Amino acid sequence: EDETALSLNLKMASAIEQCFQQVMRWFFEPAGLPDGREWDINEFPYHYRRIPKGGILDPTWPDEKVERFIRAMYFPPHRPAVVVGADGVHYGVTSMKQYNAVRSGRPLASQRLRPEKPLQPRQQQPQQRWPGWMEAAWRRGTCLAASLAVVVALGLHAPSRADDPGAAATAAATGGGDGGGRPPADTNSAVRYSLEGHPRARCLDGSPPTYYLAPAAGQSGRTKWLLYFQGGGWCTESRGLAEKAGYSHIETVGHPELCSQRAKGYHGSSASDRKTRDLRQRGYLSGNPLENPLMHDWNRVIIRNCDGTAFLSSADEPLEAGGERLWFRGRDNALATVEALLERHAMDLATEVVVGGCSAGGVAAAL
Repeated sequence: EDETALSLNLKMASAIEQCFQQVMRWFFEPAGLPDGREWDINEFPYHYRRIPKGGILDPTWPDEKVERFIRAMYFPPHRPAVVVGADGVHYGVTSMKQYNAVRSGRPLASQRLRPEKPLQPRQQQPQQRWPGWMEAAWRRGTCLAASLAVVVALGLHAPSRADDPGAAATAAATGGGDGGGRPPADTNSAVRYSLEGHPRARCLDGSPPTYYLAPAAGQSGRTKWLLYFQGGGWCTESRGLAEKAGYSHIETVGHPELCSQRAKGYHGSSASDRKTRDLRQRGYLSGNPLENPLMHDWNRVIIRNCDGTAFLSSADEPLEAGGERLWFRGRDNALATVEALLERHAMDLATEVVVGGCSAGGVAAAL
C-alpha cells in the first residue's frame, strides 16, 4: 500500500536484470533459447506512453483514489501529481498533507510549478515490421523484456602522456563538430560529428553515420565517458509481419517498419541530422547536476541508430529492397564511432567509461 512509481520501477529493473541474465545463460548453452509461446495481445496489451489524466488530480475523487494517484505519479526528478488551486495555479503534491494544504488554500510556495510546454502529438506511423531473424528470436525467448536499458561500468587505466591528460582530452573533445566552430559552452548541448570517409560505416540509405558529443565541462569529468546507444527498433521487408496486432500507432516508438521506408527517415539516414542536440531533461545524458548528479560533467556521447538492425549487422554489400539500395552496417557504425572517440576526442585517456542504451540501443550495449 506504500508503493510508488519509483519503488515499483526499481523492483522491475531488478527483475529485468535477472531475466536478462537467464536469457543470456540459455543463449550460450548448446541447445540455445527454449521455445517460447505466442504473446496474447489481449492478455498483455501494449500501452503507449502517456501520463493518465495529464497528471492532474480530480477534486471529485475520493481520498483513497487521490492517495493512489499521488503515489503513482511519484518518480523524482519528474513532475509529481498536480493539483489546480483555487487561484488557477498548478501545485505539485507528493503527499495527502500537501494535497489538503492546496485544497484548503494554504499551499507552500515551493509546491508551485512552472508552466510546461504542451506536448506535441506524435505522428501516426505506418504499419511496422520485424526482420525474420528477430521474429524467430522473439518466438524462442520467454523472458526478454521488450524494452531493455543496460548500463555497464568499466574501470580503465589511462595511458601516460607527457602533457596533462585532462587538458589533452578537453582540447580534443572540444575541437568542434562537422557543423563548424567550437561547441557552445552550454553543458546540455551535444555537437554532431560525422563518420564520412570511414571505409565501412553506413546508415541504411548509405549516408555517413553521425554521433553527438557533449564534452566534459570541468576538470573532474574530463577522463570520464558515457556512451549511449540510441534506441529506434529495427526494420524488415516482410509485409506479413506487419499484420500482427498489438503495436501502437499513436506515437513514434521504435517498432519495426519496412527497411525501404526507414531508409528515407531519421532512423535510416543522417541526411536531416541537426548540428546540435539539446540534452536537457534527458536523464543521465543531461548536463544538469540536479537531474544527473553522477555524470553531468562527463563527456556524454549519443551513438546514432540509423541501420535498422539494432547495431548488429555487418553486410559487405548492399541489398536491394523496395527499389532502394540498403546498407546493413550497424556493427560497423558502432565500432567506427568508438574508433573516432579514441582517435579524435582522446577517449584513449579514459579512466571511467559507462556504456548504456535504450531499447534497441540497450541490446547493443549488452552485446
